[in-house]
Amino acid sequence: MGISSDGIFFYGLLWKDEEKPPWKEPTPDELTKAKYGEPDWEELYEIRSGKKLEKSPVISGIHCSFEYSMHYVAVRKSAVTASRGDPQKVKILTIDPEWEGELRKFCEIMGVKWREPAWWVTSLYG
Repeated sequence: MGISSDGIFFYGLLWKDEEKPPWKEPTPDELTKAKYGEPDWEELYEIRSGKKLEKSPVISGIHCSFEYSMHYVAVRKSAVTASRGDPQKVKILTIDPEWEGELRKFCEIMGVKWREPAWWVTSLYG
């Protein structure tokens, strides 16, 4: 088993030194709707929005490392991930005016405190 690393480039929101995800904890009602106990962010988004995650213009993930994970929320169209030895081309560097609204809607659905979005480059070491 080896060690891998990924570079992550995106327009969105980033949290550093957070122990817990930035979204509101599931309510008892949401917990009963979850398939297998505590829902992950994907299932929680689907419960709260009533929409499939594949249809969401926003994605979430972790950066730093699996052991000390920190969260980010990115506009799907802006996100580029490159694994070690597999570089990826960044195709978008302009900000679509709709992106802020998409991020705000995600934050409202998930109970995330709003902060100004930005372009970010980070990594995930696992």
